[in-house]
Amino acid sequence: MASGSFTEKRPPQPVVRWNGRWAKCLDGRIFILAASIVDVELIVSGAEQLPFAMKELSQQVQEGLPPSIALMNISLHRNSSGRKLVRLALAGSGSGEVELCSKWHQAQQRLGLRELRRGPRLLGTWQILRLRDTSGKEHREMLTELMSLHSEVETGFLLDLPSQWIGAFPGSQVELRQRPGSFWFEFSTMCGGSVLESVIVHGKDPKVVHLLVHFNESESARDIFELLHGRYLYNPNDEEDTFPVNCQLGRFNDLRNHVDHLSASREGPRFELRRLSKDATMPRVIQVQRRITLGRDEEMADVVLPKAHISKAHAILELDPGGHLSLQDTSINGTWVNDRRVAHGIKIELLPFDHVAFLPTAHPAYKDALVYEVCSSTHISPPAKTATARRPSATASSTSRTPVHAEEDVRILNARLRQRPRSSSRSHLAEPVGVEKKRRVVRGVVQIEDESSAGEDIVRWAQHLDGGSLVEYIPKLTELFTSVNQIKERYSGKLNDFYEHVQVTDEDHRLAFASALRALSK
Repeated sequence: MASGSFTEKRPPQPVVRWNGRWAKCLDGRIFILAASIVDVELIVSGAEQLPFAMKELSQQVQEGLPPSIALMNISLHRNSSGRKLVRLALAGSGSGEVELCSKWHQAQQRLGLRELRRGPRLLGTWQILRLRDTSGKEHREMLTELMSLHSEVETGFLLDLPSQWIGAFPGSQVELRQRPGSFWFEFSTMCGGSVLESVIVHGKDPKVVHLLVHFNESESARDIFELLHGRYLYNPNDEEDTFPVNCQLGRFNDLRNHVDHLSASREGPRFELRRLSKDATMPRVIQVQRRITLGRDEEMADVVLPKAHISKAHAILELDPGGHLSLQDTSINGTWVNDRRVAHGIKIELLPFDHVAFLPTAHPAYKDALVYEVCSSTHISPPAKTATARRPSATASSTSRTPVHAEEDVRILNARLRQRPRSSSRSHLAEPVGVEKKRRVVRGVVQIEDESSAGEDIVRWAQHLDGGSLVEYIPKLTELFTSVNQIKERYSGKLNDFYEHVQVTDEDHRLAFASALRALSK
């Protein structure tokens, strides 16, 4: 039996009791730590220097901490060439702990960039970034926003655990089914609710195993996700002390397929998104081998795109077991595929050579929009001629544009996020400029057919208002109205009603809409 193993059966008390930053779980056999987290940027000259640089960084941090604050964990959070994001977990005792951590953080920031040396040899440099309190209000607000991206039907929960906490798997088994009375089954139920299935599965990394739980109701899956996300697990019987929580919430079958893919020896299909725009601060290549989130907030996104108009969790890319890549928009300002805006919360399938943009590239105000091109494993290094095989872009001139059939250009899958109720039965996909759409459902797939517009297109109208600054209202406008003519008839002389219904609170935006509505009435 490995040190710190939890495989033996021992009926614990499925209760969580908080005391400050610590939660005592299952009769004290495991603890949850809501630490103060500090992000550090670490720059090393080569990968071989990283272990030594991490050790030296740990020593420097511990030497500078106040006596009542302890460094509970140091881990590599993001690993890109040269620059690394290292995460520190701090915890202490006493009522002044938060203030002490804050003062230490401010003092470290004032010191700026510092060196890490091993004797005379320079290992790298480091500097303190931000401080977050996972027991505070900011963490709860982040969780609320994160949970809004998940569906009510998601009853699956996936948690990574150190393999040394589990012990050896009998024989050639690759999974251990957990039964009532076993530790990890009771761990799964500590927030209440009934568990249909709980299993521990081997992964590719021999140091990590995966706890996969199927709950009877989504509320239980959400409760344990909210309890653990962004925090740490502490095993008092293990020498490694703390382990950063990495957990996922989703449909059980999707998580099961994801785990099976991780434990498989062979590599599945692979997709990449390659940056076409010139902004060198953005990732050049985004690799997709599972479900990943794109966004500007590193706590909510797997791939960080630090631009102001990009949401904290902007879009989800997911590669299913069948090798199909899908995109799901979760943003406020929108995502465009081949110059067509994707409806919020709807999955669409991505194909090789599709262009994914985070601003409407067809608009003259957004010539520098962030754009990526989809490449599959069979097109990772395509010859130059392959570019001619792309489908015609919506930005091409109207005289040379080839008609695009709906089944070629719009691929919407049956999956949506939890959304506010819609007041209209309007299509869930914002239309290309100058074309009105209607939905036709065939075999669970929503297809789009062209039809002449009875009035001026709402999307085109909104995109041209005030130099494109009002595009964020397109989802609300298309939700409420079927044509610009309908807006004119309903709100002529009733600006305040329009502001209330469309939820326009910004004064500059109100002035822009007022000018547009006056122009419509004339």
